[in-house]
Amino acid sequence: LRAMIMNISKHFQGDHHSCYSESPCRQSGYVPQRKLLTMPAAIRAYEDALKKNLIYKASDSFHLVCMQHEQYMSCSCIYISYFSVETSTGWSHLTTSCSPTCPRGSTSKIGR
Repeated sequence: LRAMIMNISKHFQGDHHSCYSESPCRQSGYVPQRKLLTMPAAIRAYEDALKKNLIYKASDSFHLVCMQHEQYMSCSCIYISYFSVETSTGWSHLTTSCSPTCPRGSTSKIGR
């Protein structure tokens, strides 16, 4: 998760090697909608701000969950925290899996 967050900086510098292959920035003819980060001081400040983000700091508390949408033939993946899946009976046990075509992984489990 931290690598994904720090990739935001690389993305805004015009480096799209770590962006998902389906992302518009990886497609031919992509034109950025924002000015690229080029000044070293601006890049450092941007990366420092990313590292101060709560999700970055507590990245071990978030887990990737992917769900296959057969109707749309796609896969949605999100990061959720343990806190968002707690139920009245304790932690929920959630297992989801994507199809082999999902770019973000296969199976994630949450629970204790």
